Amino acid sequence: KIRIKMTDFIPFGITFIAGASYGFTTVLVGQPLDTIKTRMQGMPSTAKRSMIVVGKELFYREGIRGLYRGGLPLLLGGSLMRSAQFGVSGKARDVLRSSNLPHYMIWGMFDYQVVLAGLAGGLGRSVNREATVFMVGSRTIGTKKHA
Repeated sequence: KIRIKMTDFIPFGITFIAGASYGFTTVLVGQPLDTIKTRMQGMPSTAKRSMIVVGKELFYREGIRGLYRGGLPLLLGGSLMRSAQFGVSGKARDVLRSSNLPHYMIWGMFDYQVVLAGLAGGLGRSVNREATVFMVGSRTIGTKKHA
Protein backbone atom coordinates (compact mmCIF):
# COMPACT_ATOMS: atom_id res chain seq x y z
CA LYS A 1 0.00 0.00 0.00
CA ILE A 2 1.29 3.44 -0.93
CA ARG A 3 1.09 6.06 1.79
CA ILE A 4 1.15 9.69 0.83
CA LYS A 5 1.85 12.24 3.53
CA MET A 6 1.11 15.94 3.30
CA THR A 7 4.81 16.64 3.86
CA ASP A 8 5.47 14.96 0.49
CA PHE A 9 3.71 17.88 -1.20
CA ILE A 10 5.65 20.68 0.51
CA PRO A 11 8.64 20.75 -1.90
CA PHE A 12 6.25 20.44 -4.84
CA GLY A 13 4.13 23.30 -3.51
CA ILE A 14 7.19 25.46 -2.96
CA THR A 15 8.13 25.24 -6.64
CA PHE A 16 4.59 26.23 -7.63
CA ILE A 17 4.70 29.20 -5.23
CA ALA A 18 8.10 30.22 -6.60
CA GLY A 19 6.73 30.16 -10.15
CA ALA A 20 3.65 32.14 -9.19
CA SER A 21 5.89 34.68 -7.45
CA TYR A 22 7.99 34.97 -10.60
CA GLY A 23 4.89 35.56 -12.75
CA PHE A 24 3.55 38.10 -10.23
CA THR A 25 6.87 39.97 -10.01
CA THR A 26 7.24 40.09 -13.79
CA VAL A 27 3.91 41.88 -14.12
CA LEU A 28 4.48 44.04 -11.06
CA VAL A 29 7.73 45.39 -12.51
CA GLY A 30 7.02 45.19 -16.23
CA GLN A 31 3.42 46.36 -16.55
CA PRO A 32 4.06 50.07 -15.86
CA LEU A 33 6.91 50.07 -18.37
CA ASP A 34 4.75 48.36 -20.96
CA THR A 35 1.90 50.80 -20.36
CA ILE A 36 4.25 53.75 -20.84
CA LYS A 37 5.71 52.20 -24.00
CA THR A 38 2.23 51.60 -25.40
CA ARG A 39 1.26 55.21 -24.71
CA MET A 40 4.38 56.44 -26.45
CA GLN A 41 3.68 54.28 -29.49
CA GLY A 42 -0.04 54.96 -29.69
CA MET A 43 -0.21 58.67 -29.02
CA PRO A 44 1.64 60.92 -31.48
CA SER A 45 1.78 63.73 -28.90
CA THR A 46 4.03 61.60 -26.66
CA ALA A 47 6.30 60.23 -29.39
CA LYS A 48 9.01 62.86 -28.89
CA ARG A 49 8.94 62.84 -25.08
CA SER A 50 11.13 60.70 -22.86
CA MET A 51 9.79 57.63 -21.13
CA ILE A 52 10.24 59.29 -17.74
CA VAL A 53 8.20 62.35 -18.74
CA VAL A 54 5.39 60.20 -20.18
CA GLY A 55 5.43 58.03 -17.04
CA LYS A 56 5.23 61.05 -14.72
CA GLU A 57 2.35 62.57 -16.70
CA LEU A 58 0.49 59.26 -16.69
CA PHE A 59 1.02 58.82 -12.95
CA TYR A 60 -0.09 62.38 -12.10
CA ARG A 61 -3.15 62.12 -14.36
CA GLU A 62 -4.31 58.55 -13.61
CA GLY A 63 -2.32 57.40 -10.57
CA ILE A 64 -1.19 53.84 -9.95
CA ARG A 65 -4.30 52.48 -11.67
CA GLY A 66 -3.20 54.14 -14.91
CA LEU A 67 0.19 52.44 -14.77
CA TYR A 68 -1.33 49.01 -14.18
CA ARG A 69 -4.31 49.37 -16.54
CA GLY A 70 -5.08 46.01 -18.14
CA GLY A 71 -2.63 44.20 -15.90
CA LEU A 72 -4.97 41.89 -13.98
CA PRO A 73 -5.32 39.25 -16.73
CA LEU A 74 -1.54 39.34 -17.20
CA LEU A 75 -1.01 38.99 -13.46
CA LEU A 76 -3.29 35.99 -13.14
CA GLY A 77 -2.20 34.34 -16.39
CA GLY A 78 1.50 34.94 -15.78
CA SER A 79 1.30 33.60 -12.25
CA LEU A 80 -0.57 30.48 -13.38
CA MET A 81 1.75 29.80 -16.32
CA ARG A 82 4.94 30.28 -14.33
CA SER A 83 3.66 28.21 -11.42
CA ALA A 84 2.89 25.37 -13.83
CA GLN A 85 6.29 25.76 -15.46
CA PHE A 86 8.22 25.73 -12.18
CA GLY A 87 6.06 23.04 -10.57
CA VAL A 88 6.25 20.59 -13.45
CA SER A 89 9.95 21.25 -13.95
CA GLY A 90 10.69 20.72 -10.25
CA LYS A 91 8.68 17.51 -10.06
CA ALA A 92 10.24 16.16 -13.25
CA ARG A 93 13.71 16.94 -11.89
CA ASP A 94 12.89 15.17 -8.61
CA VAL A 95 11.56 12.10 -10.43
CA LEU A 96 14.63 11.94 -12.69
CA ARG A 97 17.04 12.33 -9.79
CA SER A 98 15.34 9.66 -7.71
CA SER A 99 15.36 7.18 -10.61
CA ASN A 100 18.11 4.68 -11.26
CA LEU A 101 19.13 6.41 -14.48
CA PRO A 102 22.85 7.07 -14.89
CA HIS A 103 24.02 10.60 -14.22
CA TYR A 104 26.05 12.24 -16.97
CA MET A 105 26.60 15.62 -18.57
CA ILE A 106 25.87 16.58 -22.18
CA TRP A 107 29.05 18.00 -23.75
CA GLY A 108 30.47 18.09 -20.25
CA MET A 109 28.33 21.14 -19.41
CA PHE A 110 24.63 20.30 -19.27
CA ASP A 111 23.02 17.93 -16.80
CA TYR A 112 20.61 15.99 -18.99
CA GLN A 113 18.17 15.60 -16.10
CA VAL A 114 17.91 19.38 -15.76
CA VAL A 115 17.46 19.72 -19.54
CA LEU A 116 14.65 17.13 -19.54
CA ALA A 117 13.04 18.74 -16.48
CA GLY A 118 13.19 22.12 -18.25
CA LEU A 119 11.51 20.64 -21.32
CA ALA A 120 8.80 19.16 -19.10
CA GLY A 121 8.33 22.55 -17.43
CA GLY A 122 8.00 24.24 -20.81
CA LEU A 123 5.42 21.66 -21.83
CA GLY A 124 3.50 22.25 -18.58
CA ARG A 125 3.56 26.00 -19.22
CA SER A 126 2.40 25.65 -22.81
CA VAL A 127 -0.49 23.34 -21.89
CA ASN A 128 -1.53 25.82 -19.19
CA ARG A 129 -1.19 28.75 -21.59
CA GLU A 130 -3.22 27.12 -24.33
CA ALA A 131 -5.98 26.27 -21.86
CA THR A 132 -6.00 29.90 -20.68
CA VAL A 133 -6.05 31.24 -24.26
CA PHE A 134 -8.90 28.86 -25.09
CA MET A 135 -10.96 30.00 -22.08
CA VAL A 136 -10.35 33.70 -22.77
CA GLY A 137 -11.06 33.21 -26.49
CA SER A 138 -14.28 31.33 -25.76
CA ARG A 139 -15.49 34.11 -23.51
CA THR A 140 -14.57 36.78 -26.02
CA ILE A 141 -16.28 34.99 -28.89
CA GLY A 142 -19.32 34.16 -26.74
CA THR A 143 -19.85 37.76 -25.64
CA LYS A 144 -19.09 39.47 -28.94
CA LYS A 145 -22.03 41.36 -30.36
CA HIS A 146 -22.61 41.01 -34.08
CA ALA A 147 -24.04 43.90 -36.06
